Amino acid sequence: MKLFYSCLIFAGVIWGQQMPAELLYQYPLPNSLYVSRSITILTRFRKDIQVNDDVLKNLFVVSGDQNGVYATTVYFSDDRETIICKPDKNFALGETITVTLTSPLLSQSSFSYKFNITNTPVVVQKNAQAEHRRLEYGKTRMENETMGHVKTINGVSVPGDFPIVSVLADADGKAPGRLFTAFRQSYFMILENDGTPYFYRKSNDFLMDFKIQPNGQLSRSVDDRDTDEHFFVTMDHHYEYVDSFFVKHGYLSDHHDFLLLPNGHSLFICDDFQPVDMSQIVEGGKTGAVVLGNIIQEQDSNNDVVFEWRVWDFISFTDCLNEDITAQRFILVHINSITPDDDGHYLISCRNLSQCIKINRDSGDIIW
Repeated sequence: MKLFYSCLIFAGVIWGQQMPAELLYQYPLPNSLYVSRSITILTRFRKDIQVNDDVLKNLFVVSGDQNGVYATTVYFSDDRETIICKPDKNFALGETITVTLTSPLLSQSSFSYKFNITNTPVVVQKNAQAEHRRLEYGKTRMENETMGHVKTINGVSVPGDFPIVSVLADADGKAPGRLFTAFRQSYFMILENDGTPYFYRKSNDFLMDFKIQPNGQLSRSVDDRDTDEHFFVTMDHHYEYVDSFFVKHGYLSDHHDFLLLPNGHSLFICDDFQPVDMSQIVEGGKTGAVVLGNIIQEQDSNNDVVFEWRVWDFISFTDCLNEDITAQRFILVHINSITPDDDGHYLISCRNLSQCIKINRDSGDIIW
């Protein structure tokens, strides 16, 4: 029987090696699979342990079974809690990496573990995402076509291809304010509660996630199929460009959600396409299946990654309920949104699991 093979692998990824009690967060996790070749290594000691700059000296030795010992740069992030270890070059595809931490702050003086770099080049990832987007564009272009040159909506003149917004029920007690929305490859807009346009702008991008950030700026996704660029931009209250935000570690930006946090950090959902032999996991699975997994990535004010959480480390393929996992390609989790809870930990909604998951921001563990 092959059915439970994957579940055993994923259990080993999380629990196969015990981290020292002094470490609150270590990334990548011991025995992780499908790790990006441009990954940075992250360490966070428990909050009750005093960590100073002297601790960073000789803290890391990073080596691979193909390229030997890597030169690294080690420094604190802007929170002075997360220690970033950045190799001087990308790891090799398919390489097994060994990380050794040595510090008097560790009860066992040193700790070593391994993780495994993906065999998938970035160009393959981009090609997979381009195909994924092409299928979505094909669904939306016909829906957004309208006839005529100019039309009016509640007395406001708009272009002829402007989407029609119908208010089906104007209920009492509706919330004050305006509605922010984006019609994929068409318009992003602000509407009054009755559907009257307040602001709109047309774009050829795959438009999603147009909203107000906590700092008052506006943001939206940019998925440009002509330039193959995927990122987020912010605008001021005059709708003028302010800044651009890109995911790191070679992943691809997912357009479903993006947040600017009050501490100056930014929070992304990333797409990660991996080839998986699903015949070893489920009866009828494809040997060369392409599976889309998601990564939660937090960057600090210097655009350094300070936190990542990968579905590959915590979610079994057989937990996917809403897609056919025997298909040639499928989305494992499909994270639609992420938000900090009142206690600072992260809530994610997972469409294909029919679950909401709460992630401990300090340790990366699943709370519930």
